[in-house]
Amino acid sequence: MSEALYRLLSMEGLGSRSLMGLLTGEDALPAEEVLALTDRELKKYCVERLGESARALRAAHLITACRKNPAGDSLQRLQEKEISLVTWNDKDYPERLRDIPDPPFALYYRGALPSDRRPSVAIVGSRMPSPYGRSEAVRFAKGLADMGFQIISGMARGIDGIAGMEAAMTGKNASFAVLGSGVDVCYPKENRALYDRLIREGGVLSEYIPGTQPKASLFPPRNRIISALSDALLVVEAKQKSGTMITVDMSLEQGRDVFAVPGRNNDATSAGCNSLIAQGAQIAISPIQFLELYGSVRPKKKEEDTAGTQEEMRLLADPLEDALYALLSSQEVTETEALREEAQKRLHKEVGAGEMSAALLSLQLKHLVKEEGVGYYRRE
Repeated sequence: MSEALYRLLSMEGLGSRSLMGLLTGEDALPAEEVLALTDRELKKYCVERLGESARALRAAHLITACRKNPAGDSLQRLQEKEISLVTWNDKDYPERLRDIPDPPFALYYRGALPSDRRPSVAIVGSRMPSPYGRSEAVRFAKGLADMGFQIISGMARGIDGIAGMEAAMTGKNASFAVLGSGVDVCYPKENRALYDRLIREGGVLSEYIPGTQPKASLFPPRNRIISALSDALLVVEAKQKSGTMITVDMSLEQGRDVFAVPGRNNDATSAGCNSLIAQGAQIAISPIQFLELYGSVRPKKKEEDTAGTQEEMRLLADPLEDALYALLSSQEVTETEALREEAQKRLHKEVGAGEMSAALLSLQLKHLVKEEGVGYYRRE
């Protein structure tokens, strides 16, 4: 990351589409060279990259102004605030975002970025949930986080905040929030404890430059990032007309699966969920349902550093699953009872038949273990 690129990113009015056009592709100039162009060269470059449009002329005007008035913040100041930055051109840019039509050119974040190799579920819903909605948000967030899923939310009041905190409390780098403000701005203020915990146990992300204050127009665009970072969207409670439905629409446009928690017909906060189910959304039954559908890891798009891949594929922090996976071989099969005895020695505790069955099923659903005949297993 260069100071020149950060100056371009910090310019108000130069959006992701323009930055994509100017700075990506084989023939794109690096930021330093863009800023070094003469006014005439800059205008020509913008028209070549963005087409004969008002957007191209506006970009040239903004960059010219940027050269005369450098951004107040610098990369060093960003580092002092413990804010990281990743752009489309970086290998660490989330692969899920590359799949959508309008990805952000840059993401600012505190903490960590969601892993491309772990399954993710976005949990959204009412800002004023019922006790039932709160209970379901806790059940799904905790259950999914315990099984290795990443929970994506908007850190809003109500369902988003409840789910985000519950996942963050598992301490498994499982909770991430996409903000409608700069990542150095906590909104709403009452979610400060969640904000601080996310930085320690997950991450907060935003496409908006640090210092950006929340306003209504910034939230709908950020919803596309919430849905894009997820394999599926789970709506816990929502009214018929609500901001949650914007996220639903974006999820469907991006080809994500939509699930809804059913509620009573006379509950206003469940009207949106019940309507979604009537229109074809899947009924959310339990966290196990998501494990069965999305439990396997996402394949890496780039073949790089395959050493230790099998170790990286382990999604759960469950000690029994880790022990079973370590004990199994890809070349030979092991009988269940012998496997259980070895697992007990390794864990120094009794392992029941029910625990064994659940752990082996979970490993099979993640395509890490295969049953060869009744009661015999090996690594897949």
